[in-house]
Amino acid sequence: MTSVKEGEAGPHYLGCVTSTSAIDRLSEEHGLLLGALAGLEELALRCMDKQPLDAERAAALVGLISEFGCGLHHAIEDELLFPLLEHHGVTRECGAIGVLTYEHEAFEEALSRLNTAMGEASEGDPWACRTWARQVDALSHISRGHMCKEEGVLFPFAQKALSGAEQEELFERMCELEEKRHRGLRERVVVQVPRHLKALGIAKIPPLERIGCPGDPRKCPKGGQHSTCSQGS
Repeated sequence: MTSVKEGEAGPHYLGCVTSTSAIDRLSEEHGLLLGALAGLEELALRCMDKQPLDAERAAALVGLISEFGCGLHHAIEDELLFPLLEHHGVTRECGAIGVLTYEHEAFEEALSRLNTAMGEASEGDPWACRTWARQVDALSHISRGHMCKEEGVLFPFAQKALSGAEQEELFERMCELEEKRHRGLRERVVVQVPRHLKALGIAKIPPLERIGCPGDPRKCPKGGQHSTCSQGS
């Protein structure tokens, strides 16, 4: 099974779209979303360094995450994967599926708050930029925690619980949903996310754990090379 890990921020790592395994395909989509998140996190770190927000790039990355994450990835899980797993004993109410569905909703709400904050931040106000950066951190926290649950628990369970025939049917239904609602989206994301990361100087995708600057240069994803780390050291 494919798993998300730190890797080169290139089209091959980000966009492995040749898998014919339903669960592997969902994991690969996490790689694409992590790439887009890495771009937002870099922009947020720059805002915390009192640099102006690149509003155009931020809007593009948020748009990709919204369309690909909420529009496609979450739809596949909510409409196809989760109902199938319920037949294999995974509970919805007060169970894993209920938690993951709630996190999908929280993800959409965090995206909405991020878009709201971007309106003022795009005008160059330093405080508004820092507020926007904090909203990126909130989105990242929700996203990474959610992906960790799926990569560490749900996806391995699905690989074992679903028969070969069930996984084949699931993959076919995923392809049908994508073709009807989001034709060409995956290919567009595969091309655009690496371009944004290259423009931002990001050579590697951060690991799945939540990242952010804790004020400790030893833990900082930028190697302690920005203001919040220097203040905390």
